[in-house]
Amino acid sequence: MQLPYDDSSEASVLSYGKLLEGKTLSGVLTEVKEYSTANKGDFGGAVEESYFRIPNNSRSGPDIEKSGIEIKSTGLKQLVKSKEFVAKERLVISTLNFGKMIGTTIYESALFGKFKKVLFIFYIYDKLKKYPDYKIDLVSLWSVPAVDIPVIENDWKILVKYVEDGRAHEITSGATKYIEACRGGGKHTALVAQPRSETRARMRRLALKNSYLTGVYRQLKEGHSVFRSEWSELEKAVADKISPYLGMYEDQISTVLGYQSKAKDRCSRYVRKMLGILPGGSLPLEFEKSGTILKTIRVNSKGKLHENISFAQVSLDELINQSWIPDDESGGDYVTFRDTVQSRFLFVIFEDNKDGKGARLLGAKLWTIGANDLDGQCEKDWNYASEAIKSSNLKALCKGTGHIIFLNTKGTKGHSNSSKKSDADTLPNGQEITRLAFWLSGNYIREQLSHVDWLIHAGLAR
Repeated sequence: MQLPYDDSSEASVLSYGKLLEGKTLSGVLTEVKEYSTANKGDFGGAVEESYFRIPNNSRSGPDIEKSGIEIKSTGLKQLVKSKEFVAKERLVISTLNFGKMIGTTIYESALFGKFKKVLFIFYIYDKLKKYPDYKIDLVSLWSVPAVDIPVIENDWKILVKYVEDGRAHEITSGATKYIEACRGGGKHTALVAQPRSETRARMRRLALKNSYLTGVYRQLKEGHSVFRSEWSELEKAVADKISPYLGMYEDQISTVLGYQSKAKDRCSRYVRKMLGILPGGSLPLEFEKSGTILKTIRVNSKGKLHENISFAQVSLDELINQSWIPDDESGGDYVTFRDTVQSRFLFVIFEDNKDGKGARLLGAKLWTIGANDLDGQCEKDWNYASEAIKSSNLKALCKGTGHIIFLNTKGTKGHSNSSKKSDADTLPNGQEITRLAFWLSGNYIREQLSHVDWLIHAGLAR
């Protein structure tokens, strides 16, 4: 079969792929093969079979063997508030075999084999359209950047250590930065044996995190690397930048920074200033790539948090139609709220005092939720909120258990109508309410952080 490109040439494959940019499959192909609507691979399958003319196969090597290129189609979704595009799903690489992981390196995985060279095809997902009508935003060749390799090597070592210690059942996505051992839907939720433990663990798949893919997309979209080397070791970079201010009170920090604020979130503003982030500016790309959420919190002399912590705005439509763990075979590839809860949280902690100098910078801690809490109480909290929304029962929602997470309006008390369309959402009964966000319980975080080592501190850690 004569191909419309030279499959032995990277340049030819990329050039042919680039013809898709700004177009839809229905606009490029005279006929798009029909796939089952339940299959998330519809778009990718059509690209490979109908456009690149690669027969459906289950080969272990890359899709285009002669040039060693793997083709991967990745959906983008637009965020409501910022209007930015982020990766809709993770990139699954292979199923992990716990029994064969001990003593291995990441170079023995498919990431540096089949996925050594990837032709990414980023398309804009639209739930109101069929996949042939999705607009293709970007087509670009990608390989793991050299600067990311040390982080990925360490991620793999962390996963191997879990298996070596007989703790494969305790793995969570938040344990690693760029790659993850993710759970899937359908048969991928099965329990399997693990070495060095009688406890069976959920089947896991090696994947690039969706947060990392978002970073990849933005770097490729820029046309050049926007990576800042000073942030290559994220925790160290944060520690180095805030260490000169450890033990200082707000007024002292304000003087040194040459910046003063009386806003309620002034401590957060001071931290961003310490990190060199301009007002209104974005955090370094490294935060997004590693799925790390930066939070500034204030505690009293007994370690109690001033307030609960908001962290994830949600769409009621997604909440109602989403399962904690997807039931279908490919649903585990999509990013769910369960994935969001597993984010890495970097807490910068201030302690209040009564001498009028403001809060004092104590230090920073890195935390991620444990496996037992994730699929235990946290799932119960999520199900409670989901059922309250499905029944349009705001009264029940306000009384929610909220042991770990709970729903509330972001930045306000109660549930009132909103005059801004972007800040409003609609309950199943048609009632319009202020858009909701999930919050972390301050009492839960206080208890959790009491067991977490300081990343950096002022010598006053309790």
